[in-house]
Amino acid sequence: MDRYSLTNMYEIPPQKIPDYFYKGIELAGKTITDEIKKNSINDFSWINTIPLYPSFHHLSFRLKQSVFSILLDFGKNETNSMWQTKFFSTLKEDVINRQITECEKFNLIPCKFSIDLNTFTNVNPNINLINSKTNQICKPLEIAVSKDTTMSSWEINNFAIQIVLDDLRKKNYKICSYCDMPGIEPQIWFEDEAGNICWILVKYLKDDTEDDYHKWQGLQNTNDVLKEHDGYFAGVQFFQEENQQLIRGKATFVKYKGLQRNWVY
Repeated sequence: MDRYSLTNMYEIPPQKIPDYFYKGIELAGKTITDEIKKNSINDFSWINTIPLYPSFHHLSFRLKQSVFSILLDFGKNETNSMWQTKFFSTLKEDVINRQITECEKFNLIPCKFSIDLNTFTNVNPNINLINSKTNQICKPLEIAVSKDTTMSSWEINNFAIQIVLDDLRKKNYKICSYCDMPGIEPQIWFEDEAGNICWILVKYLKDDTEDDYHKWQGLQNTNDVLKEHDGYFAGVQFFQEENQQLIRGKATFVKYKGLQRNWVY
């Protein structure tokens, strides 16, 4: 079954993620962050460090005006009779192809971070990234661009979702699951103060006229599962001084009024 199907999309909670996966995230985060800081580069930030479902990658970060998408590649190094070592990847081809396709759509650089399960160490030197499309060593410190680059719809969608998630955490709501794939709605499931499981439709708004939950009603009619839970609308606006389009890494002002109920079970 395709991982973007509605059946999988609404699993609550999502499929259990194995412990070694989180260990791999920690290894990748430390390796990449240490390597970039070692080169005294401050124009760097992580975009997401938590595996989402559905998604086309596991991690992502911005370096200058370039964004790198990362799949964790868990495999094993094996040595043949000629004492030559080869890494045997466990990543499926369709997963890699999906990452490449989405990265081309959203102007991201697709990478793999390879981990040897025998020793749980990096397979490659330095930052340990391989370009998913070319299978060549990827060197972010050399290829990251400095020219202003417009944020993609995926980046804006992710940014808006993070704003709503931060608000939910401040209110001590339990977050059940969320995803940042454009076109997958609702993006967030959470548990309210009464213990009810609810969903949130998050939208990036270009102006105040769009900040009306009445305009975004009807999502519950696309899937019977949604009708069985209360639904909310969350509209988020972003502004940057002197920029009509949103630019990666620039100071951004946020306008968010909170949740608006748009479906009652």
